[in-house]
Amino acid sequence: MTVHEVQLKFKMKLHEEKMKLQTNLTTKESHKGGRSPKQTQVKLPQIEIKRFESSYLDWPGFWGQFMETIDKAKIAPINKFTYICGLLGPKVKTTVEALPFTAGGYNRAKSILLSNHGKESEVIKVYVKEIMALPVITSTNPRRISEFSETLTYCVQACTNDTR
Repeated sequence: MTVHEVQLKFKMKLHEEKMKLQTNLTTKESHKGGRSPKQTQVKLPQIEIKRFESSYLDWPGFWGQFMETIDKAKIAPINKFTYICGLLGPKVKTTVEALPFTAGGYNRAKSILLSNHGKESEVIKVYVKEIMALPVITSTNPRRISEFSETLTYCVQACTNDTR
């Protein structure tokens, strides 16, 4: 496993932890003495998961949000399967929509999606390709330098944060 793959794996775990913390904000538990936990409800805005169209650039964010908001929800696997099919673009959806609407079908759909799109090495390759495609800046144009810097920073952070 390369350093970049390890970094990408860490970034995915970090994203999952962030989603867990965000979910935990909805309830606050305090344990004092022998008392039962006290819960405070916090009204958070509804999270909208962007449709996944098969881009490796979009995979880590899509998968992390899906796993935290839908996969971990206490709903029937058939309903989770319906949600995941609704969040997939036409090209990706065809790989899983013919599966039976059962718990087993849902689990197979997740496995197919992970094996087709969850390849850490492919995600890293796409970001490296983005970096390599950056233009050579030969002038002192602040706008072009800023655009270059923003794109480079985004790609580097995406590669390193997914794997930490």
